[in-house]
Order: sequence, then structure tokens, then C-alpha cells
Amino acid sequence: MRTPNGKVPTIKNLSSDPTRTRIIVMLVIIALYGIAAIFGPILMNFDPTATDLTNRLLAPGAERTDGTIAVLGTDQIGRDLLSLVLYGGRVSMIAGVFTLLLAGLIGVALGLFAGFRGGWTDAIIMRLADLQLAFPAILLAILLVAVLGPSLLNVILVLAVANWVVFARVTRAQALSIRSREYVSAAHTLGGKQLYLMFRTVLPNALAPLLVVATVQVGMVIIAEASLSFLGLGTPLSTPSWGLVISDGRAYLDTAWWIATIPGLALSGLVLTLGLLGDALRDRFDPRMKTL
Repeated sequence: MRTPNGKVPTIKNLSSDPTRTRIIVMLVIIALYGIAAIFGPILMNFDPTATDLTNRLLAPGAERTDGTIAVLGTDQIGRDLLSLVLYGGRVSMIAGVFTLLLAGLIGVALGLFAGFRGGWTDAIIMRLADLQLAFPAILLAILLVAVLGPSLLNVILVLAVANWVVFARVTRAQALSIRSREYVSAAHTLGGKQLYLMFRTVLPNALAPLLVVATVQVGMVIIAEASLSFLGLGTPLSTPSWGLVISDGRAYLDTAWWIATIPGLALSGLVLTLGLLGDALRDRFDPRMKTL
């Protein structure tokens, strides 16, 4: 059997898919982050908020007075940095996932109604989105958190309000393109109601670009949560997060670099992996990126 271009397919050619490999590798790395964030704090014997001034500012791998090893060192008040990083990863991933779900639900629903119905519904929703886009998202988040107060729930609500516009605009663009296709018209002719057409016909065919956007937005939300915590407007002091630990370690960069550097590397690694996953998903689902 020969392909249309006359070449004989081989097992190597059929199984070789660099984009699929990239997606799998990125998903494995993200899964490792998730496993560490979920089970790491449970398996650790150290309370991330417990202070121990006799073992403060220990370097990575140093021995404590009780004979245990500080794998990633300790901070300025003796807290175990490994516990802080693991617990901070849990906080960041919770904020990213739940913000994504809330912003996605709001944005996708409004985008579907705007793109499918058109008219004044589209005009009102898009003008509201334009008004919010005119105001920087991080400044809006800072303003709202400053009013509501620092807490993980408030951070999730604020970041969802600041990020629904992206999902709404992408969904609207897909709905405008899909609603005029033949299978949508056929479903409407057979008696399909508007809600059925939007959520059972249009939305499933718009999931590919939404998946790419969602992957990138998770990384952006995690950065925003860390930024708010760095400024003291994110999680409270009793809830360690990567941004808060990095902020605490600023004053010790010359004497205890590991306090700010290690959480910063963990944050950068997760966000970079999410960005690479989004890029790979775009290459996978965008027909313009496929080679003929």
C-alpha cells in the first residue's frame, strides 16, 4: 500500500508524532506537579506554618538540631521550605483550576449567547467585554481584592471576574463561524431549540480553541495569584503560597538565596509547562499548522 504521494508508509512514520509526544510530556510534568501538590503536604512530617528559630536559614541539605535533613533548607523563621513549596503548589493549582472553571463557565455562556443570537444581545455583552478590556486585568484584581480582603476564595472570584472576557470573545468568534454551517441549519430545520443548538451543536465544535485558551489562561491565573500574594493581597499569611514565600525571601537573596529562588523556579516551571502544552495543543488542533 502506498500513500497518495507514492511513498510506502513505515511503522516509524505512522507512529512518529512530535506534537503528540510534546503533549504527553507536558501532561506528565503537570501530573507530577499535581501529585506533589495533593499528596506532598500529607506525606511531609513538617507543618508549613510551624516556626523553629533554632533552625532558621539552613541551606538545602543541611541537618537540623533534631537530626533530620532540611532537603530544600529553611526560611528566616525556621519553616521547612519543602513543605512551603508543596503547600504553595497546592494553593496555586487550586486557584488556577477553580478560577478557570468559574471564568470559563461565565465566559463560554455569555460568548455563546452573544455569537449565536447576535443583535442587541451581542452588542451589550461585547461592549461590556470591551469596557473590562480597557482596564488592565491585574489592576482590576488588585482593586477588588483590596476591597474584599485577602483570602483564597476572594482571589478565585476576583481572577474569574478579570478573565471571563477571554473565553467570551473566543467562544463568540467560534459561534459566529459555526452557526451558519449546514449541520446547524439542518438541526434547526428538524426542530432543534436555540439552547439545544448552542450547547449540543455549536459548543462541541468550539472546544478545540477553548481548550488551548484554557491551558494558557491557567498559567496566567497562577502568575496573577502569585503576584497578588507577593503584594500581600492574595492568600492570608496563615496560608503559604509561592508568591508569599518569594516575597518573604526578598530580603535574604544575598544570604539565603534558596528562600525566594526555589519557589520561583517551581512557579516558572509550572507556568512554562502550561504554556508549552497550550502551544502543542494549538499545533495539534489548528488545521493551518498541519503540514500537507
